[in-house]
Amino acid sequence: MTPQEREFIRKGGSGQFGKHFTGIRYEENGFEGGPYLGFPESHDVYGDGSIIVVPAPGHTPGSVIIFVTLYNGARYALVGDLVWQLEGITLREERSWLIRQFADSDAAGTRQNLLRMIAIKERLPELIIVPAHDMRAFAEMPTLASASGETRR
Repeated sequence: MTPQEREFIRKGGSGQFGKHFTGIRYEENGFEGGPYLGFPESHDVYGDGSIIVVPAPGHTPGSVIIFVTLYNGARYALVGDLVWQLEGITLREERSWLIRQFADSDAAGTRQNLLRMIAIKERLPELIIVPAHDMRAFAEMPTLASASGETRR
């Protein structure tokens, strides 16, 4: 997590969200990499481009978006709570004003990152966007092999 997110959690977050959980080993990472797909900085987790983390503050101070590229070339963007449903990006829709007031630590930051993701999706239509609360998006993700060795996708 980012240092900003760790501090957010340390201070209690916002109500139920961000409370400090016991027994979790938090590991902080910065963004030593350069720009990535329109985001100003990045962190390449393994140094091979397979998992790239970019800062996306707005929902919380340390929110991130994680870009994953699989061995077969499939690309995913795990956008967390930037939007709750895919339509937030495909239809260019923010959450309602009232929800933004309660759900985001910085509504303007969320809007800026939403616009970035909309632009990325327009440039890379094959990118599979996965919001944290949209089960339809999770259905697009591969699963581990079953005991019989079968896999989906």
